[in-house]
Amino acid sequence: MFEKLSELGFSKGEVKVYVCLLKHGTLTRTGITKHTEVSSSKVYEIADRLVLKGVVSCMLKDNIRYYTAFEITALKRYIEKKQESLEEQKKICDEIASTITMKNDEYFLVYDGWEGIKNAELEAIRECPKNSVIIGIGSQLPKIDFQKEYHHIRNSKNIKVKSFIPEKYVMPVNYKNFSVKVFKNAADMGIGVYPDRVTLESYKEPMVLVIKQPQMVQLIKLMLETMWKNI
Repeated sequence: MFEKLSELGFSKGEVKVYVCLLKHGTLTRTGITKHTEVSSSKVYEIADRLVLKGVVSCMLKDNIRYYTAFEITALKRYIEKKQESLEEQKKICDEIASTITMKNDEYFLVYDGWEGIKNAELEAIRECPKNSVIIGIGSQLPKIDFQKEYHHIRNSKNIKVKSFIPEKYVMPVNYKNFSVKVFKNAADMGIGVYPDRVTLESYKEPMVLVIKQPQMVQLIKLMLETMWKNI
């Protein structure tokens, strides 16, 4: 019984006092101390918490407090109220979570290493809507090979790519819906502009910055689209 009441949120002292009152009926502070070995200075504090829980009543007679445990149905009512409170707390948590999720639609994330680049790009193409257009600057990825999986997902969703490719980079495969414009100056980096994010990759020290912020995505997209028209 002691363990079960503890699981319901009763403190050790509350369990002792409540069980004592169930067994012995109405008691004063002196009687409770006698049967429980709870310090007399703590009895009022503990007993009053049980009153607030609704499982114990208190009557003042001749300036002396008398405490009585309600029938066990009061404990059931306490459990029901606790469950109702938990349901309310769950609703509040859901409301907070939905707010956080909305705010997290915009973020800046850094993925480290070659595996991080691979995961960021695969996540981007998986979440990219069907029939979208991606524009970017491509380069050779020396340490990882995920292009086959990437383009398989892309083709299955009819997503088109417009990519600037450095002269020194030879396209190994004629990819479907993949337009290329060649430029001379090359850097160890890559850029991908998706409908909802931009991936900025560094290959010298492998890492990728993912920007998911609408204004910045549109700005970078506009810059690359302007370059595409003028080359």
